[in-house]
Amino acid sequence: MTALADAIRATSARILILDIERRPMLSYHWAPKVDFIPARMNVERGGMISFAAKWYGEAKVSFYSTHHDGYDEMMAQAWRLIDEADIIVGYNSVGFDMKHLFEEIVKHGMTPPSPHKDIDLIRAARGRFRFPYNSLNEVCRDLGLDLKLANDGFDLWLGCMAGDDKCWRAMKRYNVQDVRVTEQLYDRLRPWIKGHPNLNMYRAERVSACDKCASTELSESGFYYTQTRAYKQFVCRDCGSYSRATHCEGDRTQHRRGVT
Repeated sequence: MTALADAIRATSARILILDIERRPMLSYHWAPKVDFIPARMNVERGGMISFAAKWYGEAKVSFYSTHHDGYDEMMAQAWRLIDEADIIVGYNSVGFDMKHLFEEIVKHGMTPPSPHKDIDLIRAARGRFRFPYNSLNEVCRDLGLDLKLANDGFDLWLGCMAGDDKCWRAMKRYNVQDVRVTEQLYDRLRPWIKGHPNLNMYRAERVSACDKCASTELSESGFYYTQTRAYKQFVCRDCGSYSRATHCEGDRTQHRRGVT
């Protein structure tokens, strides 16, 4: 990861790897298999209890929780990090983490943080591959990456809600490991991600570089053809992704694969 991290540091892009943990809702219900619990039977809505985050390529993983820092400080730190980020990477982050974070932010009376771009790795896992299981742990297992930490399941959440320090230590390790695993998966899936933000937009100077990892180690790889135009194509020697030149080489009829 060193070469990739060094290349990204040459840009001003701030990439945040993030994962949140929540407590469950509490409700009255008549049967354990009830299909729908109306609002009047809900006792407690649930909510975020912790989050872990790190800047891509840096060693430190920050962790904040209601237990260690209090809700107000946890939310202040979450808002600050989101506000600083240009890109946020997570697993099921668009549908889960970011929506719940914004729910907490608006309920807390806070204004929106500055806009960012999302990279949700579950979309790459589902959209480009046919893994037998699409959970973070199983995708990482199939790719030979580090795995999530095992835990005591719902008993861990019960212990945290009861304020048990031992459970909270386990929750912190679990939350932090999720972020480290997500960063590893990001590196592996990066060349496959469709619509990845162009990191060259975060450079002060204009150079020829990979738009997904900002590396300048590019090799020409034929041409990229649209319906009517041809562009030089490049492959990144660091991350393996393909990109194309912005300058058109001419009408498509003037080019054929393998012929310049």
